[in-house]
Amino acid sequence: MSRVALIGENSIGYVSALIDIWNNGDCAVLLDWRIPFATSLEMMIEAGAQTCFIEQGLFDKIDVEFPNSINFITYDKQNNLVEQLPKFIYDKFQENYTQRKTHIVNKIVVVDVIEIIKI
Repeated sequence: MSRVALIGENSIGYVSALIDIWNNGDCAVLLDWRIPFATSLEMMIEAGAQTCFIEQGLFDKIDVEFPNSINFITYDKQNNLVEQLPKFIYDKFQENYTQRKTHIVNKIVVVDVIEIIKI
C-alpha cells in the first residue's frame, strides 16, 4: 500500500481519482487545493506520498520546482456542478472494508486513524 496525494476541487474527476486510488489498494492523502502548493509539497513529503493526482487547472498554475521523488498525474475536473454522480463512477466503485489505517494530513501533521475524526 502506497500513500497517494490528491489535490483538487470537489468534482467528478476528483471522485474518480479517489476511487482509483482506493481500488489500487493505496491510501489517499487528501490535501486542500486552496493552500499554497509549496505547503502541499511539504505535506506530501511528510506523509511519504510518492504519487500525486492533481487537477489539471491547478497543475498549470504551479510556479515552484517539483521534487523528483513525487510522480504527478493530472486529471480533468470534468464538472463540479452535478446533483448525481454519473454511472461510470458507480461502476468503478469496489467495496473494500479493510481495517487498514487512513492518513489525514493537516498543517503537516500526519494522524493515524481507523475511525473518522474531526480536525
